[in-house]
Amino acid sequence: MSRTRSTPIAVVIVSVLVVSAVAGAPAAVAQDGPPPTPAAYFGDVTIDGEPAPEGVEVTAYVDGELRGSLTTTQTGSYSGPSAFDQKLVA
Repeated sequence: MSRTRSTPIAVVIVSVLVVSAVAGAPAAVAQDGPPPTPAAYFGDVTIDGEPAPEGVEVTAYVDGELRGSLTTTQTGSYSGPSAFDQKLVA
């Protein structure tokens, strides 16, 4: 007799678990989308109006927080427009 009573209770428990799992799935998957792509910079760099020498560190700050840095490898410029050139990412 106890077996007959426990079957409906087991069905209710399993049903509640399945509904909970399915209802919770969209919340776990929902996102605002991928994070934004950071800005990538390259260009000319001067010190006191003169082209900066090789080995100068160029840094990027956003709202007072250091976001990126790189060291120049050419006089007067850092990075380049090519997809393979290292960029200052901030």
